[in-house]
Amino acid sequence: TVNDLENSVPNLEVTSQLGGGQPQFRIRGVGLTDYAANNTGTVGVYVDEVAYPYGSMTQGALFDVARIEVLRGPQGILYGRNTTGGAVSVITNAPTRSFDAGLTASYGRFDAAHVDGFISGPLTETLSARLAMTTDQGGAWQYHRDTHEKLGDKDRWAARLKLDWKPSDVTEVDGSLRYNRDKSDGLGLRLVTRAFQSHNYAPIGKLYPIDTDPRITGWGITPYFANLIGASTNAKPFRDNEGVGANVRLRHDFGWAALTAVLGYETFKRREFNDWDATASNEAGTFFFNDIDTLSQEVRLASPGDQKFRWLAGLYHSTESVDGGFYSDFSEASTLKNWFSTTYKQDVETTGVFFNLDYD
Repeated sequence: TVNDLENSVPNLEVTSQLGGGQPQFRIRGVGLTDYAANNTGTVGVYVDEVAYPYGSMTQGALFDVARIEVLRGPQGILYGRNTTGGAVSVITNAPTRSFDAGLTASYGRFDAAHVDGFISGPLTETLSARLAMTTDQGGAWQYHRDTHEKLGDKDRWAARLKLDWKPSDVTEVDGSLRYNRDKSDGLGLRLVTRAFQSHNYAPIGKLYPIDTDPRITGWGITPYFANLIGASTNAKPFRDNEGVGANVRLRHDFGWAALTAVLGYETFKRREFNDWDATASNEAGTFFFNDIDTLSQEVRLASPGDQKFRWLAGLYHSTESVDGGFYSDFSEASTLKNWFSTTYKQDVETTGVFFNLDYD
């Protein structure tokens, strides 16, 4: 997943907020810490030059990757929207001009299975295509300390179709269609700093000791909260996320300058239930629900790269809609004894004009 990037890139942190499916990025310590889905980070994330402004949208994007580029520090004069922390750019594999195909499969502990596959090649003399797919299944490595029920099974898959059309030596049009679905279990938390006194058992509640086994966790849900979020009364932490996207990129070489135009559309539906008190007591259950739509356009004009004096000019514009929020269940906590609703609907419009000069 995108969280694994921090193991390969110096100065980059990618963390899931409180065990949820909401990754947040930091470069050199500069970034966002927020489990809500409606705030954009200070580190920009791009996939094939299309911006993913909200962290939860990136989970299904990291497969069939050609390379990853990380720019540290403020960005805003080379491409895309402005960022203060840096930028992470994911470039996926392009269609090939000859037939190629591959399959990778692995199987591990806790019945964890992973499969990657692709098929690529020409459709006509000027048009090539590449279809890539990935899936993760199984892998439930955690268990409930009270019931020994398993937690952590993955059930996610993603597919991407890329097309590359070269009508002439100076013009190229490429694009992609993407779909990803994640219906995996959530991640359970542990009690590591002190014993926990729950409040859902009279008169004072069950005393949970500090967890010594890293596989131990706990969760629970009240009938009222289950009915509120449309889940079963024995629901485990879960994800039910779905993403759809499309983009088109035009590149044309005028000789004196090269034109690049990028159009991208992304929509993401997030439904996640997490239990953050790590016990069967209902003192920090949270359900996230979001519907995100983004439409972005970018145009760049750049001088040839082999000159002493080089220039680049561009325009970026995007419109975004974020609808949803989260419910929090503290009905069995000793002081709050209630549940809370945090909802929002926000529309965002971003415009950027950038210009860059280099002289050797």
